[in-house]
Amino acid sequence: MTGYVEEFILAKENLSVLSKKEYKKTVSLLYEYIDENEFKKINKRIIESFIIYLENENYKVASINKYISIINNYLFYLFENGYIDNVIKVKHLKNALKENRTIISYDEFDKLIHLIESNFDNTERNILILCFLFFTELKLNEILLLKENNFYDDFQFLKIKSKDISLNIEIMKFLKSYSCEKNDYLFKNKNGNKLSRQSVWKFIKLYNEKLSINLSIDILNKSYKINKLLRIYK
Repeated sequence: MTGYVEEFILAKENLSVLSKKEYKKTVSLLYEYIDENEFKKINKRIIESFIIYLENENYKVASINKYISIINNYLFYLFENGYIDNVIKVKHLKNALKENRTIISYDEFDKLIHLIESNFDNTERNILILCFLFFTELKLNEILLLKENNFYDDFQFLKIKSKDISLNIEIMKFLKSYSCEKNDYLFKNKNGNKLSRQSVWKFIKLYNEKLSINLSIDILNKSYKINKLLRIYK
């Protein structure tokens, strides 16, 4: 598909020599990021992961928005000529990544956990919930319904709603040292009942206030999705 770049540049007869170089450079950068076999299955999510990659590499907003315009132009050319099946258009950075701008990297999450452990007692339950939010695709309501018998192969895997989920080593480490009665809810309140969503919001709010951090269930969920995309397409 890289051969289409030359076709695309030739089709832009009204472009200056400098602009043609800029177009070629931008599309080449995209191909460096996305494997050519993956490009055949190109979709908006993959393009947005590329934009996030550029932002994490500290490209300036103006440069990223220029790249977005060129990429949108190139993708429309591929669609018009039957090289891809769908029209793909990504909004400029100020709109497209507004909701994803605040995410947590793996290193940042590790530092955050150490910070919580250093400043609060009896954090095992809360940290394990944060790990599930950050390292898995599970929503909070699914996490709070977990029981000991959902896990198998020494906590390497989790089965829920007919889905088998491979667990991160951090979660496995916490689970192995976490006390839970068989067939009982994994996360309980001080009365021994299933923990409520409100309780989770409450301890996250406490951490934010005491540690001056910006943490939420939504940020943790989005961080999982974006970090997964970056890991797959980097």
